[in-house]
Amino acid sequence: MKVETKKSDFREFVEDKDRKNLKVFKSNNLIEAKYKLSLNEQKLILLLASTIKPDDEDFKPVRFRIVDLLNYLGFEDNTTHYTYLRQLTKKLMTRVLEIWDLQRKTLLQINWLSSAEYHFKEGIIELCFDPKLKPFLLKLKEKFTAYSLQIAVKFDSAYSIRIYELLKQYEKLGTRSISVKELRAFLGISDKEYKKYYDFKRRVIFKAYKELKEKADIYFEFEEKKKGRKIEEIVFYIHKNPNFKEERIEVKENVKPEIKVIKEKPILKVQNEELLDKIKEYTNLTDDKLKKIFNSYDEKYIEEIFNLTLKKYEEGKIDNLTAFFLAGLKENYLKPSPYEEKKQKEQQEKEEQEKLRDKLEEELKALNKAYWDALRVEVLTKFQILEKEERAQLKNSFIAEVIRENKLITEEFLRKGFDSLIIQNLFVKYLIEKIKGLEPSFKNVLDFLRDKNFDFNRLKQLKEKYREQRVKNLIYLLKVEERLKELKVPSDILITFDLEDKNLKEMIEEKITDYLFNQLWEKEKKEILGEVRKKLNSQLIRPEKEQELLELARKDLLKKFLILK
Repeated sequence: MKVETKKSDFREFVEDKDRKNLKVFKSNNLIEAKYKLSLNEQKLILLLASTIKPDDEDFKPVRFRIVDLLNYLGFEDNTTHYTYLRQLTKKLMTRVLEIWDLQRKTLLQINWLSSAEYHFKEGIIELCFDPKLKPFLLKLKEKFTAYSLQIAVKFDSAYSIRIYELLKQYEKLGTRSISVKELRAFLGISDKEYKKYYDFKRRVIFKAYKELKEKADIYFEFEEKKKGRKIEEIVFYIHKNPNFKEERIEVKENVKPEIKVIKEKPILKVQNEELLDKIKEYTNLTDDKLKKIFNSYDEKYIEEIFNLTLKKYEEGKIDNLTAFFLAGLKENYLKPSPYEEKKQKEQQEKEEQEKLRDKLEEELKALNKAYWDALRVEVLTKFQILEKEERAQLKNSFIAEVIRENKLITEEFLRKGFDSLIIQNLFVKYLIEKIKGLEPSFKNVLDFLRDKNFDFNRLKQLKEKYREQRVKNLIYLLKVEERLKELKVPSDILITFDLEDKNLKEMIEEKITDYLFNQLWEKEKKEILGEVRKKLNSQLIRPEKEQELLELARKDLLKKFLILK
């Protein structure tokens, strides 16, 4: 079944010879709505609003010849611009505006259009406002603002259109005060745009000032109100423009809607119209130059270069924004300089090293604790098997030889006794060194880590300046282990060393020196004493010199076998 569309169901827009009689009527709530539209989106909405008749009860879909719409927007008719128009209306369908009603305490979030329907065979587009906009556009009796469409479409900036509307609303009063924050909201300017008030004034207010002075029936002067050092409010003084003259806009008559191949004006086909508008606002680039840029580079790349340009400009690092933008496109300023590459590489390496350091330290902390837990359990379990008297004797000896020798350890023992893990670990060390047969099944912490599949290769990846206590101690223990193999010294002498001990190096050197001295003294006694005699310039060893000789021998032995010198 075919549905016939009556002509009364829609309104046909006929392009006037003179567009000066078309008026836009908006409620003041709509004038003060918060939204952001591109320049051509603004012009399209204003044209649609200008078709509304005073006696309209409802919105009627309005049919425009596509060729007329393109002419209105300043384009010549061809297929490229048909595509552009489709993109424009599609984007417009997603635009949301917020209309506040302070008396009723309501907020309406709404799209401008309910539909945009193309009839390509007839070369027609049909547009219709969202029905919920009726209170703001239809049968307006009070609290509304009216202005000429002819004036609004002359502006080159969407912000100029909005400021013009806001000032026309207060034209009879002659003055309007708006906070900077509120004005930015009316214009849809985010916090990321025009962060400096200087840029906001230059790119938005001064631009509107110039355009209204040259093209509108009103113009303004303004005064800035400060709170402290910050501009908080702008007072607009609204005046009739004595230089304004309404001009007739000649429009081609009898233009057929068929597609014609015409040499087109410089026109840009872009996906990101907001980016294009922003570049136009900040630079003095012509349409020809912009067309060349958008045809030569990917839009995402253009956007990134322009964002970088704005950032540098807002930081005060560049003066000529246009020159920097063009050079950035050509030279790819997104690519870091050799100095920046070096700094980035250093920063990346630092982050990787810190990440590895933290992971190793955390892992070694847990493994060191597990090692001492296992050591403590195994040794103390064997200790409990000993006779009661022997256990008591060992404890008393430990207290006399270890506890009383250190004030801090004594205080810890007085507070917690043998319940303290510090005291228990010291006692375990003491037992291993004093009593044969109490040694645990694993030789030392290195063997324990190997049993736990710890990856020692990661230690080499961590540079020295990033190494902390546990890692340093572990690397030192590995070197000691290698040296002990060369000396054929059993590695179980390392069994009682703690990765968290700050004095680990000194304690190991002392223990190994004692071991070597005791093991090798008898073997090399004559040779060592002979060397000592020569140093003392003496052939005889008197009994009273024996202790001195032994100490000298010990020092010689330390020099001979010291692990890390």
